Amino acid sequence: MTKECGRCKKELSEDQFSKNKNRKCGLTYECRKCRSDYFQTNVKHTTTKKIANALARGVLITEEEYEDKKIAQSFKCAICGMHESSLSKSLAIDHDHATNTFRGLLCQECNLGLGKFKDNAENLIRAAEYIRQNQQS
Repeated sequence: MTKECGRCKKELSEDQFSKNKNRKCGLTYECRKCRSDYFQTNVKHTTTKKIANALARGVLITEEEYEDKKIAQSFKCAICGMHESSLSKSLAIDHDHATNTFRGLLCQECNLGLGKFKDNAENLIRAAEYIRQNQQS
């Protein structure tokens, strides 16, 4: 099957698009090439903005630390492993809310998930155990 890229308007095979479970069609809005080109063009602006926002919230991070962590994590979320190029937003800056120290880079969903659990490791362990116990075989 084919799909039109929302950016370049070319009709391409569906394998030229990344998966996105949040969209009705299950694929990203733009093809992988356009998405990659977009990230290459806008990554510097995005990085600077994210770091500025983090610093404004008191998170202790430098641009060098951010870039080093991105490379160390192979541009992937530290929890689920999704590559930044297949995400709708660039990787989020995760931090310890008690100390405001930078921990790593996460996709939006994993970052929000940690926030919902208020960074409580015991609750996260109990949640994982609950899922294991209630999974359908």
